[in-house]
Order: sequence, then C-alpha cells, then structure tokens
Amino acid sequence: MQLHAHKRQPHQALASTAALLLVCALNGPAVAQAAVTPAVAAPTAGYHKGFFIQSPDGAWRMAIGGHLQVRLEDVEQSGADPERAMSLRRARLRFGGHLWSDSLGYKVQAAFDEGTVGLKDYYLDAGLLPGLVLRIGQFKRPYSRQQLTSGSKMEFIERAVTDEAFASGRDIGLMLHDAFESSPTWEWALGVFNGTGERPRTTLSALATAAPAGAGGSGSVGGLGALGGLASLSVTNVPKRARPAVVARVGWNQGGIAGYSEGDLEGDGDSGALRVAVGASVHVDLGLADDGPGIAEGEVDFCVKTGGFAVTGAAFAGRGLGVRDGEAKSFDTVGGHLQASRVFGGRYEIALRGADVMPIDDGDSTVEAAVAFSLYLRGHALAWQNEVATIKEGSRPLELQSRSQLQVAF
Repeated sequence: MQLHAHKRQPHQALASTAALLLVCALNGPAVAQAAVTPAVAAPTAGYHKGFFIQSPDGAWRMAIGGHLQVRLEDVEQSGADPERAMSLRRARLRFGGHLWSDSLGYKVQAAFDEGTVGLKDYYLDAGLLPGLVLRIGQFKRPYSRQQLTSGSKMEFIERAVTDEAFASGRDIGLMLHDAFESSPTWEWALGVFNGTGERPRTTLSALATAAPAGAGGSGSVGGLGALGGLASLSVTNVPKRARPAVVARVGWNQGGIAGYSEGDLEGDGDSGALRVAVGASVHVDLGLADDGPGIAEGEVDFCVKTGGFAVTGAAFAGRGLGVRDGEAKSFDTVGGHLQASRVFGGRYEIALRGADVMPIDDGDSTVEAAVAFSLYLRGHALAWQNEVATIKEGSRPLELQSRSQLQVAF
C-alpha cells in the first residue's frame, strides 16, 4: 500500500491565511489593551469608616470622623428640684491615619461636649515588630472593657456606676501593645502614665507686684485689688509632680468577636455562632507624690455574643488613697456590673443592667438598676437610644434618671 502526501491547493492556503488575519484583527485590540492597561490604583479620597484622603501610593492617609449625641435628660429625687435639660453630651471630631507608611499611625480627637472644648486623644502608634506597637501621647489607659468601649458604641446612654468608681480614664504616657482594641485572639497592653488624668486644672496665682497707693495697703495680699489687678492664670493637665501609674491588660478573644462594641448588632439573625472575650486589668499608682500613699486596683471582665444576644460584665476591687482628675479619692472599694441585651431584626434592642459599688470599710453602697431601648437605623452611625435608671446611694432618697438621645456618627 502506497501513501501519498496530501498537497494543499493554493486557494486553500490563501483562505486559511485570510481567516487567521481576521481573527487577529478582531481580537488583537482587546489583547493589546489588556496587556497595557495598568492596575486600578487605590482611590485617593472617599469614605471608609470616615472621610479620607491619601497619597496615590497609600503611604500617607488621613481620615476624618466624629459623633454627636443630642440628649434630653430628666433627673428627679425626693426633696430636691428636678433637673431637666437638653445638652450636647458628646460632640467629638477626630482625625486619624498614618504617616510615611502604615507602620506609623496617629489619632487626634477633640471634644466640644456641653459647651466646653478639650483634647481627648492625641497619640502616635509606631509599629516596632509584628505584634508590637509603641503608643505615646494622651489616650485611654488599658483598664476596664466598658471604659475602653467608645461612648458611641454602648447599648446604654451612660456607663454603669462602676465606671466612675474604678475606671482609669485617659492620661499622658506611653504604652506597648499588640493593637488590642481590634480584639486579636490574644490581646495585651502595658503602659506607664503621669497618674493625674486628662482633665486640665486651673491655677490662679498672684504676681509679686506692689499694690498701687490706696489699693489696699502696702504689701497686702487681700485679693486682686491689693495686687493692682495682676494675676497669673494657668490651665494645664501637666502636673508639677507626676505620680507614676502602671496599667496593664491581658485578654483572650474567640470567634472574631468585636470585643469593644456592646450589643450584638453584627450577629443578629446569624446561625448562632458563639463569640467570647475575656480580659483582666491592673492599675498600680506608685504613690511617689505627696497627696496619697498610692492605689492598687484590678478588674476582670467578659463579653459573650451569639445570634443577637449579648452579655457583658465586670468585677472590680481597689485599695488605697490617690488622685483622679486632680481630686483626692479613696479606692477601698469593691463592685461590679452585669448587662444583658437582645437585638431584634437588626434594628431594635432591649437591654438590662444591674451594678453595685461597695466600700470595703466605711461608706455607703451605690446600687443601680437600668433598662434601655434603642433603635438603630444605620447601626451605631444613626441611633435613637432611651434609658431609665434608678440610683440608690446609702440612706439618700432614690434617684430616678430618664434619658433620650439621638446619635449621629460618621
């Protein structure tokens, strides 16, 4: 059997070549365009957890946000005139982002609460190693879950009475941490602070100026008139002598929980996945100044969320005499609070709370019971909150507090 090679006729070769050229003509521009089109660059302005602007390479970034709480409050107590008023309980504006790279972050938060102006936060976060960040400036001490939770992410309008009795608040200092506010599996923070708090103190001191004739007598110091009307006014939160405070916190988080946001807005209607956060904090005031022997206090706290249910609580204990926000205060006290809430349909929430603060030796206990109803139109960004609370302190008459608040956050 003899095989013969098939010879392609000239007209067949010409047809094949024409078909190939047609395919290339139709698809070539798309192929060429795909080859030369650059990758889509990150936007240099927009909105993501605040309005932001950034450099094209993302090395520099600033986000602007804030929240406003307009409140109507009524406080009644037997034997006293009722207190009723509207207020801007919290009016905050904040800036945050990073410089040169995302390893050097910053945050600035100013407060215009109730007709006053003040600085809440101003700090830098420098990433030293993976999981190791150095924070320096003014910020919240890492103590108490409820205190660390933003006032814009609470299920009650006000924190429990335990916060006033135990929480450390803000101060100037430095702290090593692992970005614990984002609730990693293991969280920790260790900081050293001035120990005197965030609130500025006003000092009015007379200048050493002789009084003019007839203004109160030579050398008298009976007031500004005796000094010719000259005085020095100092407003600062920098103490003349620091009373160093060491504050530390450790915690464990499971299930991707948002451990510093109360309620379970994010879990309502899910399959019931259980999320848990537990933590403990200690605060030691070394008492190196002249206004008290020092403070030692500690607390343990927890947060559990599942399917729209949330339970949070804490137990506190403290000993010693120290200063908080410029005022001497006894810390020989124990206490605790417990909150439970349920979110319905992603918008409606009912919450209950009980709290107690008990002096160890002498003094009156303070007991709180509260109920809250909230409507979340856009999560915490647009919410209407209402609460009724009773406060009983020792033998004093029962105090009834009613509050209604509109919150807008951006």
